[in-house]
Amino acid sequence: MQTNSKHIFIIAKDFSSCPGGRAISTGDYSAELLYTKHLKPLFRKIVDANHLLLIDLDGTQGYAISFLDEVFGRFTTDFTQKEMSLLKVKSNEDPELLAGIQDCVKEWFERGPHPNSPLSKINSRN
Repeated sequence: MQTNSKHIFIIAKDFSSCPGGRAISTGDYSAELLYTKHLKPLFRKIVDANHLLLIDLDGTQGYAISFLDEVFGRFTTDFTQKEMSLLKVKSNEDPELLAGIQDCVKEWFERGPHPNSPLSKINSRN
């Protein structure tokens, strides 16, 4: 099956130029909000259509590592590794972020959500 189209999500333009922390409870423009309200539904449609999603990290005031960990780690809870091959990330301004994101994704696949993730708190109540 051939991939036909690439969708670009620019965090600075499509979400916020000043991303916040990990959880909605920590303030505005959190990773939890970005993933649950924007990226998860968008990526589900993209996967179903066998398209590509490019997430552009450039143009913000910077990222907390917890923000990146939560956003990209959460993909592992809803999508397979094969589906995640349709997800690309770019940062011309800070290319070192990409290696950190790869490490976060690998850890979430191997160990599950980060202990500080809202998902860990939900799962620990069950």
